[in-house]
Amino acid sequence: MYLVTLRIPRLIFHCLRGFLTSLFVSFFFCLLTTISVSANSLSTPPVKIGVLAKRGSAQAFNKWGATAKYLTQTIPDQQFEIVPLDFEGVHLASMSHSIDFLITNSSYYVLLESDHGLTRVATMVNLHGDIPQKFFGGVIFTRSDRADINTLKDLVGKLFWAVDKDSLGGWLAAWREFYTQGIEPDRDFGLLKFSGTHDDVVMAVLNGTADAGTVRTDSLERMAEEGKIVLSDFKVLNKLPMIFSPMCSALVFTLNGHLRHFLTHHHNW
Repeated sequence: MYLVTLRIPRLIFHCLRGFLTSLFVSFFFCLLTTISVSANSLSTPPVKIGVLAKRGSAQAFNKWGATAKYLTQTIPDQQFEIVPLDFEGVHLASMSHSIDFLITNSSYYVLLESDHGLTRVATMVNLHGDIPQKFFGGVIFTRSDRADINTLKDLVGKLFWAVDKDSLGGWLAAWREFYTQGIEPDRDFGLLKFSGTHDDVVMAVLNGTADAGTVRTDSLERMAEEGKIVLSDFKVLNKLPMIFSPMCSALVFTLNGHLRHFLTHHHNW
């Protein structure tokens, strides 16, 4: 490779140098503008929608992924993404402001509003089949072949699984019923374990890892519809006449004891 120097008249040289300088400055300015526009479009962070993943991350994506896709396609220059969160993750995300919106249940929202100043935007009417459900509660259940467990008192000394200490349908509803019957779970159960998801509680009872458990109403029905369980393998403890529309109709599920008044005031979301 050779470096070639050309001899050109001084006037032409100065004119050419000025032209090239102007051309370079213009090109550089256009390049910076293009880079700036591209950088702005790339640096726009996605809108993060946190979801209380009560049945696990996969179920959260399956249920809410279409919502994020619809919002991304509908709202110009914005991308939406679903962020599944466990119960502790919801607290941490709310504290750190790492999410922009949150989908959670009604009781957890009340706690988050008090602790972190969250403000509700909309509430959801849950569907069980084609039937809208405005309320929910909790189910205390065991395997149908457990002849030794027929009442709540029979759970003393047993291994009991729940979802989370802050889950209304997956613990708090049942906890209040135990309390009204003089049962102190930490004292009276052989083991009290929080699994993190409703599905894990159901499977633990089914395979015998837990003697009994509690989950949100309609959890058993949804798992049965998905082919994961057979409803006849379970029985509900302490059931009363149904006061809601027929969620859990296959088990003839009814609210537990003194939760009747308490839970009628808790909307789904």
